[in-house]
Amino acid sequence: MDFIDLQSKAIPRPGHIEHYWFENENTGLKRTRFHRIVIPFEPFDSGLDYVSQPETTELVVASRSSFGRRRATSGKVDEAMSQQPIPEAWRPLLREVVRALPEETWRTSCAQPVSTDRCEVLVDLWTAESGRNDMVLDGWFDTSAARPTFHVHMVYVP
Repeated sequence: MDFIDLQSKAIPRPGHIEHYWFENENTGLKRTRFHRIVIPFEPFDSGLDYVSQPETTELVVASRSSFGRRRATSGKVDEAMSQQPIPEAWRPLLREVVRALPEETWRTSCAQPVSTDRCEVLVDLWTAESGRNDMVLDGWFDTSAARPTFHVHMVYVP
């Protein structure tokens, strides 16, 4: 694997914040407001022979706005929902992934719909020794089928 030492070569330029509305009838995405933070970097020589020089790149952080306050109780994602507690219908599936989740977990864990059939979740994790700690389980539910499926993204300390 090639090493380009990006940390010493990437010099950020002034960035900007954007917001825009988007909808897609084919996927069922209702009119939704999105935000983007864009930070461009000065062109730099990566030293890679197979890439034209200088390299240009930017850091882009995108997010969907959360409007509305309806709650999910059925386990199906409703696009108008904002961040909310994890629906009770999904909790048994999460307990299969993490065997010992106390009831207190659900007070601080959350679900965030990102499309009509995908909902990202953050689950606060606990240890037998210290109780609730800083670790979280990050993943998403796919609700496109009759029975939701859960996908683990990572476990980390934010």
